[in-house]
Amino acid sequence: MKLEEIRNNKGLNIKEMAGELGITPGHYCHLEKGSRRLTSSIAEKIESKFGISREELENDFYVSNPFLGVINNWVWKIKINDQPVVQSFINDIGFLRIKDTREQSEVIEAFVKYIQFTIGSSIENEFKKDKKMIDYLVSRLNR
Repeated sequence: MKLEEIRNNKGLNIKEMAGELGITPGHYCHLEKGSRRLTSSIAEKIESKFGISREELENDFYVSNPFLGVINNWVWKIKINDQPVVQSFINDIGFLRIKDTREQSEVIEAFVKYIQFTIGSSIENEFKKDKKMIDYLVSRLNR
């Protein structure tokens, strides 16, 4: 049974369904659309609250985003300017400095340079603020 069917059969709107599961409405919407994975804890809540067997739920649950496994990688969890690194990259320079976005090595190079510049300058500023940070780092290297 699909999440939307469960919700509709119970006469719940998205906000109410999310509340039943203890998640945000946005998170629930992603689950219903298939752009987020169904976790064991949420599947267990659905099973206990709505009597839908986990097997039945997982059999009908689909993930519509073919890149979901990729975007759950640690790289995508890096934050710059309080945004996921990919979104920050797209917002700041996007593909304007990339001649051919089909050339994967060029995209990777631009992305890595962006991360090096943004994170590198932040780290450098933190070290400049507190000399003890560099002293500590140097002391650890000299062990």
